Amino acid sequence: RAAFRRDIPDGTATAMDFLDNAAPGNPAPKIVCQIDKQGDRIRFDFAGTSPQVAAGFNCTIADVLSVAAFTARAVLAEDIPVNDGFYRCLEYTAPEESLINASYPAGVSTRGGTVCQLNDVAMMAMAILAPERMPATPGGRYMLFLSGQASGKAWVFLDYLGAGWGARPNGDGVPGLSHPLVNAANIPVESIEQQFPLRVVQYALAADSQGMGKFVGAACTVREFEVLSDGTSVNLALLRAVHVAPGVVGGQSGTAASCKVLRVGNAKWEDAPCVGLFTLNAGDHLRCQLASGGGYGEPSNRASDAITHDLQTDRMSAELASRLFGHAGDASKRKTEQE
Repeated sequence: RAAFRRDIPDGTATAMDFLDNAAPGNPAPKIVCQIDKQGDRIRFDFAGTSPQVAAGFNCTIADVLSVAAFTARAVLAEDIPVNDGFYRCLEYTAPEESLINASYPAGVSTRGGTVCQLNDVAMMAMAILAPERMPATPGGRYMLFLSGQASGKAWVFLDYLGAGWGARPNGDGVPGLSHPLVNAANIPVESIEQQFPLRVVQYALAADSQGMGKFVGAACTVREFEVLSDGTSVNLALLRAVHVAPGVVGGQSGTAASCKVLRVGNAKWEDAPCVGLFTLNAGDHLRCQLASGGGYGEPSNRASDAITHDLQTDRMSAELASRLFGHAGDASKRKTEQE
């Protein structure tokens, strides 16, 4: 209770965000969170969130409790156990039959992305109360199923990638990590190519894609596959292709997610749906670029040596550094990741 009194200023703050996921009767489901902090108690109120939808990405009240506990714990400085005493400091309410507190028989089987964005909104509200302790919004994750038949056998590959975190009050966002609420690692390229009829052409961070600020958000993670088998089915959910990760304290928003396909015989990449189903054949390429994290603080306050490092590691182009920061930098000496 002493930590709540000390680490979170009293006050009320509200944040709101929209899901990319469309549903019948609700093309842009909304999540709203109001935090009211007084003394040693904190209340999370999600009134104003959209009603439950006719799709599988609704959440349950258990998810709301997890988000409230995570957000409250994240802002506290001391190593305080999350036990019954901790929970007695929390209150949380969510409207019944809503997107985040769905009632039977609403679908909840694909709620993972919604839970992450529910957490994002709660963290955005907390960042208004305690900006010196909270990061900007992380980038969007993706879930990719590739499946088909090869050498007379059925195969299914699931790729589950995190885009990385938003910028922090004292440093850049860490790229390539799963969402802060999630504990998941990537699948190594070697493992993918040994087990499935796929070739990983690129696994990289996209230059100039960070949410800019005094500290920049994690850059967009890029995965490009070459399909080695005809009739490969693609089932994709690539989040934050429409509603990007916002920055905080003057930081800029991140870059939106995108998906492109290069089919055999075509000279140009074509746009593909970020959420949906389609089919690829041997030799076709699939390129998924995850959304990047938001920035923290005004870009004009970014340190000169940090910009130079961005240039030397190819995380930022000289053109962007000059246009956004007025900084030509010295990119003549390239630094390796090992250095």
